[in-house]
Amino acid sequence: TNCRDIIPHHVQREMQQEVEKTKRNVDKACPLVKALVASSGMQVYDILTDFVYTSLKETIGTFGRPLQPKGQMMAEHEMRLSSFKAQEQQRLQQDMHISRNTTSSIRKDVSLHTTSTDWSALTQISIRDLNLYDSHEGKFIEGDLLIEPFTPMVGTTTILEDSNGDVILIALYNFLPEGIFGDAAVPVASAKIPKGATVRIAAPFMKVFRDGSRGLRIDNPNDISVVSSSKTIGWKDERHMVHEAKKFGNQFVATQKYLSASEAYIGGLRAADVVPTMLSNRSQAYAMLGDWGRSLADAAASLTMRPANKKTWSRYQAALARILEEDKQNGSDPVWIINKLLPFEADAQANETDTAGKDILGLKNQGNAAFKQKQFKTAAELYTSALLSFGETERALLSNWALCCLRTDAHLDAVAASVASLRIRPEAKAVVRLAMATHSLGQVELCVNILEETDGSIFEGSPASKEREQLLKDAKSIRAKLLKIPLTEVRISSHDLNEHKYLPQWIGNIETFRAGSKGRGVRATKYLNAGEVVLLEHPLASASMDGLEKSKDSLYTIDKNVVKDASHSFLCQAIVLRSQREAVLSRVVDCLFDGTNARPLTSFCNLIPNLSSCPVFLPTHHEYHPEEVKVVLNSDRVDAIVSTNSHGSKVCSLGLKAADSLWKGSDAALYPAVSMFNHSATPTCELDFKDGFARVFVRADVKAGEELSLCYHPDENVVRRTWLK
Repeated sequence: TNCRDIIPHHVQREMQQEVEKTKRNVDKACPLVKALVASSGMQVYDILTDFVYTSLKETIGTFGRPLQPKGQMMAEHEMRLSSFKAQEQQRLQQDMHISRNTTSSIRKDVSLHTTSTDWSALTQISIRDLNLYDSHEGKFIEGDLLIEPFTPMVGTTTILEDSNGDVILIALYNFLPEGIFGDAAVPVASAKIPKGATVRIAAPFMKVFRDGSRGLRIDNPNDISVVSSSKTIGWKDERHMVHEAKKFGNQFVATQKYLSASEAYIGGLRAADVVPTMLSNRSQAYAMLGDWGRSLADAAASLTMRPANKKTWSRYQAALARILEEDKQNGSDPVWIINKLLPFEADAQANETDTAGKDILGLKNQGNAAFKQKQFKTAAELYTSALLSFGETERALLSNWALCCLRTDAHLDAVAASVASLRIRPEAKAVVRLAMATHSLGQVELCVNILEETDGSIFEGSPASKEREQLLKDAKSIRAKLLKIPLTEVRISSHDLNEHKYLPQWIGNIETFRAGSKGRGVRATKYLNAGEVVLLEHPLASASMDGLEKSKDSLYTIDKNVVKDASHSFLCQAIVLRSQREAVLSRVVDCLFDGTNARPLTSFCNLIPNLSSCPVFLPTHHEYHPEEVKVVLNSDRVDAIVSTNSHGSKVCSLGLKAADSLWKGSDAALYPAVSMFNHSATPTCELDFKDGFARVFVRADVKAGEELSLCYHPDENVVRRTWLK
């Protein structure tokens, strides 16, 4: 299996080294050749050149060598690092295209349904107790990381030393977003598993890697936990980390790697302490003034950066409870609360006389002193002056994170990040990003209110003003169609949407239902006219290949006897990574059919996130949903769900000719609501995409109660011909 999976690697080496291809007269009795034919078919004979065959024999010669002592393993790591940097420099100088592949054929067997790891139920073992190709269920190992994580191609590697002084190589997959590797991966990987950290690995699986060495393979990020980190930071270190996070995040944005940028920005926000403290303190000052809307928004902004602070949580909950008391009908409605905050404007302008010669800590202390003297308004103004004068980097991190959330369809997180940014200082880009997020979530009226009621001077001279104009135009146009009463009478035709750049999520007169042997399906709740739109949906998650095209990079995954293209690999990776952080995404993906296990009937409102899907003004992350049982999505289940439900990715049987077309792939996305429609060779509905946005409309008149269907194949004629045969 190892030899079969690394054949593409050796073929690529042969091409890069411009070795003359010499077809060998293959000995069909050779045990290796017989095994490869049994695994992959007769096509093996076409690709076993002298170079490839010799390389495979060399692989076998060092396969499974014993674990090495610490000094030798560290020396080999330095050699790998130097070799990679030399190859990368050569690639950049010669403008070479790089093709990367990973194999998931030899890995720990896991079930499609798992629960979060109960570390207290596991028994510790040491490296010397590990057995090759054993999952060691019910066990864990613990140790210190000796190096900064290194990502040469696909997997992120590090070295762990246990209490006995034994060392082992670790390779983590589905660990970094968007296939980042090399120097670009360092800041993101180091933020997760820094050198010197003590980690635990559940059910450690030891295998033999491509180079013949033994090590641990981790496919599910849930299987590794950081127990402690040796890093402690002061004020100057905090500022350095925040500024570095902004720099790395901006570099990722420039290459369209928005998930990687999000990781960098979030890492910088988690390092911040003084700015979230001032927001929390100002929240309490507003509470004492009875301004519960601003108190709630400030507490939420603080928690968005620093989610574990108990004092801020109590302030958030107190403000939310008082708002609910003010209006029991609307108090828990996030739309109503956001409207209470309008217009977005600075609470007070920084006074140059007040801030001259002072630093942020001095202003914070002044604010604390004023609060103790019950001068709550003065305290709020001092905190505001400090935020306006010294919180600019955190504000930029939040606003930039909101942009990345919009690019990765994490619209609820975009709302939280935008509101938090605006609580530090109102700024045009953050206002537009908040409006875009609410519009995408189907809150068109709120989007219009945000754009119209915000002080127009904020947009003067800002590049965001053009986006504001276009968004406002589209939102007003859509609003005119959506404001009909009752809402169930709203009907949108496909023609109504053609000229709109920005579209909201929208569920028409349809519902999910039990469709007998077909499982779940979709049916009309009212008579539908031909051309009527029944669903508008943003993808829950997507993978764009634009960044790979520009960087001359490509990636594919070998899984047993199939090859999966880059978009499939990246989409799975994105969902696995985001599910580690995002509770709402995990909850929705968990509702989808994985091709094996039937799922309960789910309504559309549970498949399309909305403002009520998470606490007001807070991100969708698991820290903000402590009452929920964490949904764990391992890589196997995500792969099965993506294979069953996604649009755009490709999978084919293993073979060099097939793999050649999969190295780049196409964009792929997951649309949970669209996936509820069953397939038909003669569908009642049509699906099209505009800028990644899915639109479903009926082809002919449909009666109430009639099932709605789609053709899953892009060419319906092919489907009909196959069906007729």
